[in-house]
Amino acid sequence: MAERMDRIEITMYEIKTSLKAIQPRNQPGKLAISEPSNSATRPEKGKAPARPDKYPPVDSTNVTSKLEIDSFVLTPGEKFVKEAWPQALLAHEVNHEAYTSIKNKVVIRPELRLDKANSTVFSKLTEIQSAFRIALVPYWYWPKRLCLDMKEDFQCTRVWAEENSATTWPLLLEAIFKTMQRLDVLHSLRTIFSRHAARDGEDINSFTT
Repeated sequence: MAERMDRIEITMYEIKTSLKAIQPRNQPGKLAISEPSNSATRPEKGKAPARPDKYPPVDSTNVTSKLEIDSFVLTPGEKFVKEAWPQALLAHEVNHEAYTSIKNKVVIRPELRLDKANSTVFSKLTEIQSAFRIALVPYWYWPKRLCLDMKEDFQCTRVWAEENSATTWPLLLEAIFKTMQRLDVLHSLRTIFSRHAARDGEDINSFTT
């Protein structure tokens, strides 16, 4: 009996020894994990986590708050018009289209009609263009409306504009100025003087007479 008990104890001892041999070296609860030196620490409650080093803070002084607007590139025709008459309004210079209507009527006085190609053309165009804006006439309709008051020296220009449905305000002005150029009026001293802008508070009519 005693000999049998000794064998049981020996067997139990061998089983324990074999179990220890196959048990992982790092037992649960005793596993030691070394954290990397660059690891981010947990933020305190209520605080935002720290920004990683590889994402440096943005320098607000390098962020431009100025809106850069590209300058409009003028076509040769638009450039010709602006050189002849700097007060001419191009499409990108008119921004009230939302309030315009073709039903808005504008009355052009008889003395403002374009009939003679002379130095008075620029003063007339100044008043006509201003009247179109004040009356909120659509920009695309300006050339069609002006054609109704063109005759004599500008009769051929009127016919061309009315037959060309794609005529714009700059195109009509270009045709008018080229008619004046053909008649040797555009670059005359009197015409050059008349197309300069009046000073603030100066009446345009007295300036151009």
